[in-house]
Amino acid sequence: MKLLCGDRRKGFRLVYLLLVMGCAAAGRQPATVPSTAGALTALAHGILAFNHGEDREAAALLEEAVRLDPREGTAYHWLGLVYLQLDRSQEAIDQLQVSLQAEHPPAAGRERVLSDLRAAREVLERKQAPPAFVEPAYGPVALSFEELPRWDVRIGLESAYDSNAALLAESLPFAVPGLAHAGEVPSDLVAALNLRVAGHPFYDRRGWSLGLSFDGNQSLHQDLGDLDLSVARGIASLAWGRSPFGIATGPLGYTRVPSGGSRIRVLLQGGGSFTWLDGRSYLRSGEGALSFAVPESSWGETRIEVKSRDRDFSNEEGVPRSRRLSGSETSAGLGQLFFLGGGRSLRLDLATGRSHAGRVFDSSFDEAGAKVTAPLADRWTLFLLGGLRQDRFENPESNVTQPTGREREDDTWRIAAAVLWQIDEHLSWTVRGSHARRDSIVELAGSPLFDYRRNVVSVGFQWKP
Repeated sequence: MKLLCGDRRKGFRLVYLLLVMGCAAAGRQPATVPSTAGALTALAHGILAFNHGEDREAAALLEEAVRLDPREGTAYHWLGLVYLQLDRSQEAIDQLQVSLQAEHPPAAGRERVLSDLRAAREVLERKQAPPAFVEPAYGPVALSFEELPRWDVRIGLESAYDSNAALLAESLPFAVPGLAHAGEVPSDLVAALNLRVAGHPFYDRRGWSLGLSFDGNQSLHQDLGDLDLSVARGIASLAWGRSPFGIATGPLGYTRVPSGGSRIRVLLQGGGSFTWLDGRSYLRSGEGALSFAVPESSWGETRIEVKSRDRDFSNEEGVPRSRRLSGSETSAGLGQLFFLGGGRSLRLDLATGRSHAGRVFDSSFDEAGAKVTAPLADRWTLFLLGGLRQDRFENPESNVTQPTGREREDDTWRIAAAVLWQIDEHLSWTVRGSHARRDSIVELAGSPLFDYRRNVVSVGFQWKP
């Protein structure tokens, strides 16, 4: 996809100008914008702690929630219940009264809060032991389908430096023709426009929720225009169960589910994508996944996932079937999510799978990964990711330079870091950096054929209505 003006450098100057103007505008935002994301995280963890009898931990988390977002009546309601359990009746009454006056009404409804307020006053008057409250039948952001936005739209604009742009998202099977050495690839500046549109045909219908999402991405290179990529991807997600955060995440992305506790959560996903290289068809893929999540009190969650993908590259006409990259890949994984308090979390993942793509590319693989999420301050969040993938190819033909030698083996490392600034409820700013490297045993004339190093640094904005 070409810039309409035909001048790439002018197009890039326009993109960078927009980013600079956005930074300047962001700097004028008031410093009193509530940290909605951090407040919801603290609220969810506080409810989990309350449900498991950890009242003091729940009180600390809910106090953090009302500090981060004093508009949210739901947090004041839960804090009042926790204070009542801790025999702090007058403080409970104060919090329940604030809940009724909050800008955002409590999710349980006014009648439920008034009932709890009457009970708290009776406890104070009679000096009784606090009653055992039944958990309200709602989560931190419980919404009926009528209240849930039927559409979710996000638009992102990003500018990046890519030290190894010719990798085409690391899907090229061989070195780029015309380069002196396999590892000698040009760097480039890249602009990217991202669009996500999600809809919800039904929500919490007998426990089931359906989400449909479309993602569109367009990259524009400053110098290597032939590597411009256009991607369109659609995913359907059918979920059963609830989540403390109102979100269910699977191998193919996330979708909305009812907020609250659930013994198990099931997520079935399917979809496909189309990729164009400089306006020409390049890759078609179909994907499917099944995920089970089992919450484990207030400290974590276990996930079991199965994923399958089929890829069809359009540029393989005339290539013998045994040497085509097109084929299928299946994998199974186990993940453990740990809640570390204060909105911090750690996720560890293990996966194993097989790729079927002809004798040159048939292989098995193992993966290990970790992700850390840590709020830094109001409206600031740090993300750290790392992973290792080991590919073991099954046939001698995989060693394309020595077909009678040892089968190909690859080790691929990836690390990444990102900082997110939630400027307000509509606009966020992100800066991120990543490093990837692959080490393979295949060599050509003493030089590695499949090895690569790649560094990407980017900055961008995302806006949602």
